[in-house]
Amino acid sequence: MTAQPTDDVAVALRGVRFSYGNGATWALDGVDLTVRAGERVCIVGPNGSGKSTLSRIVAGLAAPDAGTVTVLGERVFDGDAGPDPDAYRRARRGIGAVFQNPEDQLVTTVVEDDVAFGPENLGIAHDDIGRRIAEALQAVDMTESRAADPTVMSGGQQQRIAIAGTMAMHPAMVVFDEPTAMLDGAARAEVMAVLDSLQARGVTIVHITHHADETLRADRVIRMESGRIVSEGRPRRDDAARAASADQPHPPADGGDEPQPDSEPIIAVEHVFFTYPGQTSPVIDDLSLNIARGETVALMGHNGAGKTTLARLLCALERPDDGSITVAGVPVALARGNRSDTVRERRSGAAGTGHVRKPRMASRTQRRALRQHVGYVMQHPERQLFADTVAQDVAYGPRNQGLPEAAVREHVEWALQLLRIGHLADRSPFALSGGQQRLAAIAGVLAC
Repeated sequence: MTAQPTDDVAVALRGVRFSYGNGATWALDGVDLTVRAGERVCIVGPNGSGKSTLSRIVAGLAAPDAGTVTVLGERVFDGDAGPDPDAYRRARRGIGAVFQNPEDQLVTTVVEDDVAFGPENLGIAHDDIGRRIAEALQAVDMTESRAADPTVMSGGQQQRIAIAGTMAMHPAMVVFDEPTAMLDGAARAEVMAVLDSLQARGVTIVHITHHADETLRADRVIRMESGRIVSEGRPRRDDAARAASADQPHPPADGGDEPQPDSEPIIAVEHVFFTYPGQTSPVIDDLSLNIARGETVALMGHNGAGKTTLARLLCALERPDDGSITVAGVPVALARGNRSDTVRERRSGAAGTGHVRKPRMASRTQRRALRQHVGYVMQHPERQLFADTVAQDVAYGPRNQGLPEAAVREHVEWALQLLRIGHLADRSPFALSGGQQRLAAIAGVLAC
């Protein structure tokens, strides 16, 4: 039987404390929280404030170290008795969870199979599962993609599939931990429309977000700092507008110094094409650009526009189908043949006949030289973190480049202080918040 809220209370936390370091520091420190059934609550706060940890407690994915937790009428944790496994199992049947990266929640290569995964694990009758799949896909406007492969969809579509899989379980409550963090504006709007639909159905929503505008439809906004709830109240449009403005980049007061282009650009991309295996249309289509030394460039575009692909090409992590790429004087890729003839062949479709030879890639020695100039921070920092502590992780790059230990320590200290995470040096990178993990990953690149 699926757990349901009792007395109109979906979640009740009292004196909850949680530590990733055996009490050395507290990710949650004396949190009291009540969420009413059908309420839409947004939880905001800076990186490391405890938002994601709180979401895991509420979703029944982690037990605290102290306090009491009641979810959907089940006392799942009592400070004296500890966790109640049976109560957790009952409560989880009524809870859905959606996280930042939709790829991590996809379990099959067919949309309808992915949506069916949750209900099947709940032991729902086969005929009922079919109806739930249809209803959930219709609710997220993905009915026509029922037989499609979700692994090749855009981020917004993948997140809608993940939400559909949660909806198919008919949860009483859904916890969203920054579900739009990896999405562009259009995809964010798609996901927020689904949250509106869930709210209209009476589903309890706990939504962790960094986007101020996403709080406007909430019934209540809770702000966290240093593991504690510091304020709560109704969303206010003027607060959201100020926060949104603060998030926008502002030029220096003096206008800043314009980079002076050298005779040779630091990055040169000439007539580059790239198509992923199994696809017919290129994601990079005859792209040319130059970037000057010292210049700061923002790559913008919708999901699937080719931004990440271009970044990987610049780092020699992908091989272009055609064109030339030079980074810091290193020939990452060098086109073969006459440039105008090759572009004409690409445009006429001759590329698919094998008439166009792929560019010559950098040698091993050239790649080693490239690593001295280029660092790469991926979208998902947890995939770059592997050491026992943040300091050890940051030290890996400079140590791998053969720097003496004294220089390694100097580089690590400099990078940690630059990113203002020196206090996290001895912490496990896997016990950090998503924002702190990003800073640790960037520090590891800068330390090189």
